[in-house]
Amino acid sequence: MRSKGKHSRGFTLLEALLAAAVLAIFALPVMAAFSRAAEQGRPRTDQLAKFEFAVAVLEERVALRDFSAASGVYENRFSFEVTTEPYQPEVTTRFDSLISFTELTVRADMIGHAGDPVEISQIVARKAPG
Repeated sequence: MRSKGKHSRGFTLLEALLAAAVLAIFALPVMAAFSRAAEQGRPRTDQLAKFEFAVAVLEERVALRDFSAASGVYENRFSFEVTTEPYQPEVTTRFDSLISFTELTVRADMIGHAGDPVEISQIVARKAPG
């Protein structure tokens, strides 16, 4: 009990414990909501990682001018498959004998993760052989 003659400052231990209990009761639903949101966001993060990996493989193949089919595993985390096929544009030009088109397709997946693989394509123009 407080004495009436003194001006006390601060909180008693009981008041501090009561405030902490009330805050904990209100924080529980908020923490549960954050936990659910984090679990729901995980598949999107995996899909983004697959997409970024597929883009990196595609950009590397184009930069190296390597248009051959390939497949493999990268750092025991990603698997990929590169397919290639000739592409015929709908519109013909007078330069068709000088340029050939190839469609590169990269299919990437994460090893040990659920979800669909990511597939991206790019059409590459290059000098016609011969």
